[in-house]
Parts: sequence; structure tokens; C-alpha cells
Amino acid sequence: MIHSEGTITKLLYDVRSGRVAALDELFQLLYDDLREMARHELRHAGNDPIHATTLVHTACQRLLAKNALCAEDRRHFYFILGRAMHDVLVEQIRSEQTLKRGAGWKKRPLVEFEAENGPVRADIIDLGEALADLQATDPSAHKMVLLRFFGGRTMSEAAELMGCTMAVGRGHWDYARAWLQDRLTPDSHKNP
Repeated sequence: MIHSEGTITKLLYDVRSGRVAALDELFQLLYDDLREMARHELRHAGNDPIHATTLVHTACQRLLAKNALCAEDRRHFYFILGRAMHDVLVEQIRSEQTLKRGAGWKKRPLVEFEAENGPVRADIIDLGEALADLQATDPSAHKMVLLRFFGGRTMSEAAELMGCTMAVGRGHWDYARAWLQDRLTPDSHKNP
């Protein structure tokens, strides 16, 4: 569910202005939506390493501790939180890999996304690295991936949150999927 731009933007302004109660109001208003984003993110992470509630709290605490919850509006807020949730999961998986090295190799979770030529399965760490490169290459396509893949947004919702038309949003989505498929599919560079 997408909430009113004005209400969220006002609360974010109040948070930046130092009104402590505004943060509680903001999270109370968006809590169900953030939990749904977290559940969607966890579906892609494999073995549900943490629960949705824990993921939301950890991502929010991290942003607050770094004073990084500086979202200007609703769109920016969803981008920041979506990316924070993804980063929390990737770091947890990396940490588990480091701890397991002495005890043997542990398979990392795979994520699956619908690319241009069908589903692609990729290691979650490799996907995180590819997304960092995509952000440098095409920030709009990167934002669309965060909203669609990690945020569980429909094309209509994602386009609205990005402030673009459905056609432009579809273009960003199609480009991102093709780019990620090329980057994450080992046999995509073979000559025909």
C-alpha cells in the first residue's frame, strides 16, 4: 500500500527537524508496509536467515545510528529502507560465510529474478555486487530494481514512487533485467 506523499514527507521533515515523536508516527504509519517489503526481501534470501520484523528493525536502527535516515520524501524513504534491508541480509550472509570457513564451505543463498530471457538464479552476494555496478551505470534502473525486486512493488507503484510514467518505468525495468542477466549469467557472453 502506498501512503500519501504529503503525510510521509511532512513526517520526514519533522524527523529531520528534530521532533522525536515524528519518527514513531512515521514508523507506525509505515510499519505494515515495511514488514511486507522485508518479507519480500527474505523470500529472495533463501533460508529466511532472519524474520521480517527483525530485518525492519535492524535496517531502521542502522540508518538511525548512522544518522542516514535523511529521506526527503516518500520515494527517497522507500529507496533508503529497501537498500538498507538488502545490505543487512548481504552482510549477514557474508558474516556467516566467514564464520563457516574454518568448518567447511557453506552454500550461499541463491536469488531468482525474471530476466529478459526467463528466470535467472544468482548468488545473493554476486547480485549485491552487480547492483552496486548497476547503480553506477544507471541509477534509475537501480532504483527500479530496489522497488520491484526488493520492495515487492508493482510496476505502477514503482513508477509512481520514482515519479515517472509507466512507459519510462517499464524501460528502466527492462534495461535493469537485461543488464543483470548479462552480468549474472555465465553463458551470456558465449558467441552464437
